[in-house]
Amino acid sequence: MKILFVYFEMERYSLTFHQGIGMLSACLKAGGHSTSLVRLSLYEPLGGIELAVLNETPDIIAISMTIRTVGIAKSIVEFLSNHKNLFIAVGGVYPTIAFESLFDIQGINAICIGEGEHSFVELCNRLESGIDYSSIYGFCFNIDGHWKVNPPGSVIEDINSLPFADRDIFDFDGVINSSRKRKATFMATRGCDHDCTYCANHAIKNAYTNCRNMSYFRSRTPENVILEINEVLSRYPAVGFVTFQDDTLLFNSNWLDNFAMLYQEHIGLPFCCNARVDEVTAENATRLKNAGCVEVRMGVEAGNDYIRNEILKKHVSKEQIIESFQLLNELDIKTLSLNMMGMPNETEEMILETFELNRKCRPAAARCTIFEARIGTAVYEKYKEHITHYIPNETENAALLGKNDDRFIVESDKISHELSIPILNFLPSTRLAELNEAFLKEFNR
Repeated sequence: MKILFVYFEMERYSLTFHQGIGMLSACLKAGGHSTSLVRLSLYEPLGGIELAVLNETPDIIAISMTIRTVGIAKSIVEFLSNHKNLFIAVGGVYPTIAFESLFDIQGINAICIGEGEHSFVELCNRLESGIDYSSIYGFCFNIDGHWKVNPPGSVIEDINSLPFADRDIFDFDGVINSSRKRKATFMATRGCDHDCTYCANHAIKNAYTNCRNMSYFRSRTPENVILEINEVLSRYPAVGFVTFQDDTLLFNSNWLDNFAMLYQEHIGLPFCCNARVDEVTAENATRLKNAGCVEVRMGVEAGNDYIRNEILKKHVSKEQIIESFQLLNELDIKTLSLNMMGMPNETEEMILETFELNRKCRPAAARCTIFEARIGTAVYEKYKEHITHYIPNETENAALLGKNDDRFIVESDKISHELSIPILNFLPSTRLAELNEAFLKEFNR
């Protein structure tokens, strides 16, 4: 089977690599199928997809969908539905936690729920063989206009058994060269065992039946991660920087100790990673420094204890936050603070506490975005009556999304309701934009 992946490029100035699509493509190729990819601009997606279909002649269209791209994806699906011989499948975090909201989109044949490396390959195998596919776990299927919702199946317990992500379909040389640091991105883990109310991880975790008897969080061995990095470096020698996209790389001290030694010995490139503040100890900070880590990104989220720990369920203290930044700053590891504004019940006075906490943390740089109540999360379910779909104007959109945010910011004359921001109405959106802009100016000089 020939599968054409559709990927919406959200970056303004560079090309990006998508880990999920790369993993699916690698598994499909290992199963004897062929894959290709089309990057679509948010401005003119239909022209790009029409040309790709003509050139690639795919059997299956696979669309990676987010909350930001539902509207554009709908337009593409409706456009492609005129090609009666095309099987259209959608997947991603949003389809996993909100699949029922996609049932009204005419033209979708299948919705992937959760991890698709095994189930999507099985679907392609059955389609190729002409075998009934309607019972495959991990999918919803449109059967003659009626949706059949199958169980989500099981998470992949041994992620070391999966092939390395396919980077070829992304024109990975172009990805590297479009990045100022010539970076390559990797992931060493899957899932998360924390239950922060604003994150989709807990919603995805609850969808899996086998997570009741095992951890939703899984990690690859340090050896497996190093092997993949070495393979990428051998194929793409222009790589000069490594970024780990995991929610945290400091999940286990023994794992980190082994990884740091192997990375220092076999890779040696500077790298950055994410971490939870309550996992940053003096020992872990030193391990990162010795391995070559030059930047750590950590979620402060909110300066007010009630917002951070009662509303968001982060369960970290101000003292832990300040200490983690201090430990890394003392080792000359650049720190990036991640923050949000406009959360449930948050007042302007509470927002000003976020300013003050960051002053005490002294990050090298800080990002701040307006809080988005995303469907499927605990915050969404509790506060959805307060959601307003706000469309920023030209002067506000940069401040609302964060001037240091790499996401594509759509110009106001081209923005649609589907690309609006689902914010909460506890504070006026114009005031949130002003506060956000002030924060970014203060901490990114």
